[in-house]
Amino acid sequence: MFFREWRFLTGERLQLVTDRRRSYDRFLRTLLVQGQEAGDLATGVDVKYVSFFLLGALNTAPSWYRRDGRDFADTIARNFADLCVSTVLGTRAVLSHKEQASMIRRYIIWRNNHAYDERPGRIAGRANVA
Repeated sequence: MFFREWRFLTGERLQLVTDRRRSYDRFLRTLLVQGQEAGDLATGVDVKYVSFFLLGALNTAPSWYRRDGRDFADTIARNFADLCVSTVLGTRAVLSHKEQASMIRRYIIWRNNHAYDERPGRIAGRANVA
């Protein structure tokens, strides 16, 4: 609901979900700008589009991933990590998996620390969508 069907919400419900989505985007953009300012990330990439790409790629995986598919989850995760890191570096160079995991872990920890909010769940339960 949070990543796809939110567009069918209205009023307060829509505002609540929209605010939450924007908070993730703002956090990620801030993290990317800090990385650029520190010289760790490419300055030639627009953080708006990097944020759209990363959030879109990571949040849509559950809609197409199948446990009984031909690729194992760790293979998909490794490839996604390579693509995400390459995007923020502005290169196709690949960091070690330890370095990739560290970058991604920081985002996931932040997201999980801020994800427990009962309001979106209550909204999803009351949503008038088919």
